[in-house]
Amino acid sequence: MKLKHVLLAILLITGVAFAQNEFKKEIDVRPGQKLRVDINSGGSIDVLGWDDSRIEVRADIRRYDPEKYHIEIDRHDDGVDIEAFDAFGNNRNIHFKIRVPYEFDLNLETMGGDIRIENVQGVIDGQTLGGNLDFIKLNGEIHMTTMGGDIDMRDSQLAGDIKTMGGDINFYNVSGDMKGTTMGGDITLRSSISFSAQDKKSKVNINTMGGDIYVESAPKGAEVSTMGGDIDIRSAGIFVKAKTMGGDIEVQKVNGEIRASTMGGDVVVNVTGVSDDIHRDVDLSSMGGEIKLSLPERFSADFRVKLTYTRNSSQDFKIESDFPLNIEESDEWNYDHGTPRKYIFGTGKINDGKFDVQLETINGNIIIRKGR
Repeated sequence: MKLKHVLLAILLITGVAFAQNEFKKEIDVRPGQKLRVDINSGGSIDVLGWDDSRIEVRADIRRYDPEKYHIEIDRHDDGVDIEAFDAFGNNRNIHFKIRVPYEFDLNLETMGGDIRIENVQGVIDGQTLGGNLDFIKLNGEIHMTTMGGDIDMRDSQLAGDIKTMGGDINFYNVSGDMKGTTMGGDITLRSSISFSAQDKKSKVNINTMGGDIYVESAPKGAEVSTMGGDIDIRSAGIFVKAKTMGGDIEVQKVNGEIRASTMGGDVVVNVTGVSDDIHRDVDLSSMGGEIKLSLPERFSADFRVKLTYTRNSSQDFKIESDFPLNIEESDEWNYDHGTPRKYIFGTGKINDGKFDVQLETINGNIIIRKGR
């Protein structure tokens, strides 16, 4: 049975070494087991995977006092538990540097410090109450949270989710079914990975409560939302779902279905591809901006376009299309929605009209162009 509040003097007997303010221990393990680390008094954790069947634990402790600061290590059938705590409840500065076999599961928790993990394959979870998260060359599944720091993920293939309450999230060369959520920061996804056709789960799913979203490439689709920022997607396949409560949306290239809406900005979308192997419906809306849509000349579309303008606006808005549309404008002001308003409608079918194209805005132009 695991003993609590074990003095370091006891651990000295089992091969733990101390040099000034450094703690060191090595433990024989098997790949595929699990490491659990819990720093009750707060501190940072670095974990590095290596080609060895041992765990190496090093801890740098500022103002180390073995009578006050305790590190407890418990080895059991499925892995190793490490717990660090201050007997007097002080928040001491401790930095764990741990090496584990490349294939190893991790559960890491600290009351306040950075967590960095590199070159590990397995199931990874945990949290820090006030530090940054840095993930490099990981493979497997991840569920990690920070209450107040940034998150960087690089060169990894993962499924799962990462969350921060008040920082930015940056993905660099990441594939897999990953979801990133921040309450008040920007989210950036950049990738040079070549996605295979079999990689069905490499979609982008990111959400921020108050920042911008930038996605360089989402070949398996993107679902993104922000409560108060711009959305910029350079390239996407299969589908895009984009929503912002107060910013612009730009999708430079999407080969598939797109649904995009903003409460107060412009929407600019360029659709590519005309094959029938995937859905290609288009649904774009803005409550107060311009909509610009580019479609391939051979795109099969059934257009339903609605432009609303209010009496207190400039009233010179228009629907402009390179494709033939029937344009109709209401004669009388409509009072059903408070502010008097009129409507301009555009309808029409091209190339058999297989896919629905719905565009709607208030007090903004709607422009439809022929692309490549």
